[in-house]
Amino acid sequence: MGVSGCLVVKRDADHPLALSNTGSFGAAALGDETSAPRSRSRRLARLARLWSLLAVVIIAVGPIVAWAAWQGAERAHEREVSAEFEKVLHDRTQRIQAQIMSYREVLFSLHGLYDSSEEVEPGEFGIFTRQARGRHPCIDAVAWARLEERGDHEVHRLTFIEPRQRYAHLVRLELGHSELVRPALERSQRELEPVLTAPLVGDLSGHSTSSYGLMVLGVHKLTSGGGRGDAVGAVLLSFRFDDLIAPPKDAKGPSWMRLALFDITPGESSELAAIHEDPTHVATDISAQRELDIAGRRWRLSALPTRHFLSEHESHEPLMIGAATLLVWELLAGLLLALS
Repeated sequence: MGVSGCLVVKRDADHPLALSNTGSFGAAALGDETSAPRSRSRRLARLARLWSLLAVVIIAVGPIVAWAAWQGAERAHEREVSAEFEKVLHDRTQRIQAQIMSYREVLFSLHGLYDSSEEVEPGEFGIFTRQARGRHPCIDAVAWARLEERGDHEVHRLTFIEPRQRYAHLVRLELGHSELVRPALERSQRELEPVLTAPLVGDLSGHSTSSYGLMVLGVHKLTSGGGRGDAVGAVLLSFRFDDLIAPPKDAKGPSWMRLALFDITPGESSELAAIHEDPTHVATDISAQRELDIAGRRWRLSALPTRHFLSEHESHEPLMIGAATLLVWELLAGLLLALS
């Protein structure tokens, strides 16, 4: 082994550059083999630090994203509840309009009674109106006012009224003295349509403090050609506005809304006609309004939901969406921390 070693030294002595080059190549190869694991470790460390930083960001941002998701779902739910409340008010408005149409039909039927008779007797009027009031319990009173000459002008004098027991003292009353009734009488005589007066505080007897509506329809003589001749009087119908906006008698369960009816006829000051108070109504951003025409006047129906309505449409879905969003983000943060 000593001789062999000498031979190597001798050959290398003849070629010193070859010895030097061979030594450099061996050192470089050894350096590559040791530096590769270090480079890979450094890359993995940098990646772990990046994942850790990303996990911290997700942990910090996750609650904000979850809150935004919860609020977005909550607003969407409120829009759905508001739309449902609008639908409930729409149905209620249609019921009120149908009720008013039934009052109109009663007046037109009374008009037909006077068209078909030369003279309507008190008993005949009583039978006819009792039947009408039986079909429409919300009607307070029905009356006939004959048009009579008085000097150089004509007056509407109350002739028949039902129920007589309650309003007998009003017979012979001149209706033209009222600043609320006279314009409605004159307009109805011109247009041949039922016209509603502005809200009257108290019923015809003066024994009530509720707000009442008085609907009038002018009656004319029939001409030989079937047209309308001279005015002979007017038929009248009164009802309580409170009954008009009260919950339907066939409604199932508690009331869902608190209603208020305002007279907003153009050219006149806005006036509260009736309000259906409900002790369960609550402060909320949900509300709805409808405007409608009732016998020649413009009205606004305003509604607020009751606690019963809100409880029926309560939902925990927005909160669950927010919680689920937070859980997903926190799980993602945990996964990144585990990988780091």
